[in-house]
Amino acid sequence: MEFLAILVALGIVQLRGSTPLQHDRWYAGYRRWVAARLHGIPRQAVLILVPVIAVVLLQRAASGRLFGLAELALFVLVLLYALGRGNLAAALTDYLQRWSRGDFQAAFRQLSTEAAGGLPEPDAVVHPQALHELARRRLYYRHFERLFAVLFWFVVLGPAGALAYRIVVLEREASRGESGMPAGAASAAVVEPLGGAVDDVAAAAVDDVEVGAVAEPALEAVPAAVEESALLRWIEWLPARLAGISFALVGDFDACLYAWQRVMAEARLATAEALERCGNAALTFAAPAVEATTDTLIARGSRELQAIENLNSRALLVWLAIIAALAMIF
Repeated sequence: MEFLAILVALGIVQLRGSTPLQHDRWYAGYRRWVAARLHGIPRQAVLILVPVIAVVLLQRAASGRLFGLAELALFVLVLLYALGRGNLAAALTDYLQRWSRGDFQAAFRQLSTEAAGGLPEPDAVVHPQALHELARRRLYYRHFERLFAVLFWFVVLGPAGALAYRIVVLEREASRGESGMPAGAASAAVVEPLGGAVDDVAAAAVDDVEVGAVAEPALEAVPAAVEESALLRWIEWLPARLAGISFALVGDFDACLYAWQRVMAEARLATAEALERCGNAALTFAAPAVEATTDTLIARGSRELQAIENLNSRALLVWLAIIAALAMIF
């Protein structure tokens, strides 16, 4: 049942890019209602457990009805809601268009427009290479948060597990918004070209650019401070390490296995960094030459992001094969 639900849900996402079920207004209202009555750990527990218990009760009520079709429909609907938000493929294409023409400021603005994106401090991205590394890490995490973590908890705990993970992610982002963390740094960094002529926009100061002008983010954000949420870090710990070892199966096995072993030795490593270390090793990414020109960096950056996209697609096939095998065994 779970494997069939996964195939149906992924098929819908593949065709549509995103789903109409992913509206979170209900959670915002529910969160305000709970916050007015509870605080601290009880508040966090109620926020997660009440929707999860509701899904468990619905699953029990649907079990065996309509020859199993009612339960399958519930599984698909919950999974579609739990999967990551937005159309990542379209967002990546948009980002690469700006990056490829050397419009680094516009590319950075796209990263900064994601709500509660947790962008770095104004001086953290001072060079196109730093911008590329930020985008690269975000792409790894967005694939993980969008698919791998959700699938892991769906297989382990059913639709209740997938929903619980999504609620923890929503709570992390809502808490970040309350703490005043900007969705994007208005004074973001001045991105300087490596060498050679690029568009004037690329060398313009960010102060002259209106950050809010971009409606759609290109890479929907990798939370730069995943470690802020201890609960989320531990919920993501095991699926992130499994995703890392799956990169080894579809990339450079020896290099990735070595990186994965070092990641395993650092239990408190942020999820995004763990994924990036394993992914970069699987793809054998090397540090760019110091004397690289802007055109060289642009070409290299585009190739690397496309390689990350392909790596995650291959890793997803590995996960589906393993899930199918588990479904046949159990």
